[in-house]
Amino acid sequence: MDGGQARAAGPKRGRFANTGRRDPGRKPKARAGHAMKFICTFAMTPEMKGRDEAIARFKKTGGQPPKGAKLLGRWIAADFSGGTLLLEAAEPKVPTEFSLAWSDITALRIVPVIEDAELVDVLKRTGR
Repeated sequence: MDGGQARAAGPKRGRFANTGRRDPGRKPKARAGHAMKFICTFAMTPEMKGRDEAIARFKKTGGQPPKGAKLLGRWIAADFSGGTLLLEAAEPKVPTEFSLAWSDITALRIVPVIEDAELVDVLKRTGR
C-alpha cells in the first residue's frame, strides 16, 4: 500500500467476491436450525456370530452415534432381524461415520428425509 498505510478492515476481496458464487475451496458452515434428518435401516446378519457381535457392540457403546449427530429414535424388530434409527446431523458425513462403525456386522441403508411441513414448502415453491 502507498506510504505504508494499511488497508481498512472490510469485506474480503477475491475472485468470488460479489459474484454470488461460493469459493469452492471454502467449506460450507452448518447453519443453526438447518440440521438434516436421516433414516437408517439395518438388517442383522443371519449367522449367530454377527448377531452376538452386534449385541456385544451395542452393550459396549450404547449404539450412540458419533459426535455431530443426535439420535432421535431407535426401533428394533421384535424378531431381532433388524431395525430403524432416526438421526439428525448438519452434515451427511456424520451418518456415514455411524454406518462405518456398524456395516461390518449389519446391512445398512441411510437416506435423508424431510418432514411434511418441509414437503409442503417444496410443493408450493415448485407449483405442484
